[in-house]
Amino acid sequence: EEAGESINLHVREVQKLTRALEETRQKNRLLDEAMKQRKVERASLELLYVEYEQQKKKIQQSEERAKRFAREAARWQDRAVQLTNELSDDQRQAAERKLLQLQGMSNTIEDNAKREELRMDAKKRAQKRQQEGARTLRSLTEQGGGGAMSSGGIGGELAMYLSLIHISEPTRLLSISYAVFCLKKKKN
Repeated sequence: EEAGESINLHVREVQKLTRALEETRQKNRLLDEAMKQRKVERASLELLYVEYEQQKKKIQQSEERAKRFAREAARWQDRAVQLTNELSDDQRQAAERKLLQLQGMSNTIEDNAKREELRMDAKKRAQKRQQEGARTLRSLTEQGGGGAMSSGGIGGELAMYLSLIHISEPTRLLSISYAVFCLKKKKN
């Protein structure tokens, strides 16, 4: 009996130790997962810090460049004032006229550039409209079984067919294309 109780006692002890071991293993797994998460977070923070330092350095370089340009502009302005003071009245007036001419030419160049940009935008929009029109025509001819048209819409057995003729004017600055539809009688 004593041996049986002793064995039962040892079995219960072993079971307690097994449970404690399993709980410890579970806690270790949780700690390992937490450590992995912390490592990932630390790596992310380190990357963010590196990016922050790079941006900070770029901003400092930009500020230094802006200061350098400001100093250079001030130096040129001082030199311009000095040269202006050295000019005679006739030379000063001639220089002012030349500056006005240059400013006018600069404005003309800027206006021409803006007009060219608007012209290019208009050309792109026209090309886009032409492409959309061509897609629409293709889909209409595909739907209508050869381009047939009826009073009720596209498709079906009809008496009229459309034929597309493409005309373009290559001599104009903006290439203009026209789509002309010719009606053909249905052949019986």
